[in-house]
Amino acid sequence: MKTIKIEIDGMTCQHCAANVDKAITKVKGVVEVNTSLSQKNSTITALDDINIDDIKKGIENAGYTPLNYEISER
Repeated sequence: MKTIKIEIDGMTCQHCAANVDKAITKVKGVVEVNTSLSQKNSTITALDDINIDDIKKGIENAGYTPLNYEISER
């Protein structure tokens, strides 16, 4: 398992954070998502074979901008 923390630009309300959660949850390999409006980021638990580009594309498709990210092994 991996933990991915990704900064997200464009979230202005709790509804935005919920949209990001929903978009990331749809990505194959994502196990859990916690999006923080106040910190402007998402913390994602995912399977080892997750593709960060798929997560970024999901965020973009929801109308937001993925920024910096870091990945750590669990």
